[in-house]
Amino acid sequence: MLSRTAEYALRALATLAALPPDTRLQVQSISQQSGVPRNYLGQIFSQLGRAGIVSGDRGPGGGFSLARPASSISAYDIVAVFDELREHQPCFLGGRSCGDPDECPAHERWTHVLNTYEEFLKSTTLAALGGRDSSHTPPVFDTE
Repeated sequence: MLSRTAEYALRALATLAALPPDTRLQVQSISQQSGVPRNYLGQIFSQLGRAGIVSGDRGPGGGFSLARPASSISAYDIVAVFDELREHQPCFLGGRSCGDPDECPAHERWTHVLNTYEEFLKSTTLAALGGRDSSHTPPVFDTE
């Protein structure tokens, strides 16, 4: 369900979230630690900067850091920068109109999957993804 860009952004930001607050890392270091291609990180961090999720400084001692506490950034905040979420999800069966009143046979169950996915993203903080939120317990979702 995630685009590669959103996945890379989550991995790179989880790397930053695992560090003490206000720690700055250069792109090369983030790339090595997260496994995200270095050339791709510049584009990703540019978009994340415009969204107010990261801040960056050039020059010696520069690098990127989180613009706000990792506990206040949800996976949803990050993914929404790169992926179209609920309002633009295509029909599960593809290409056709799907919704009231013209629902496909999978509409109700697919909507449940999308609701669960969205709730997971909203309830998962970057602090949890970075392993720094010891109080975080995985959310429980209704599976019916």
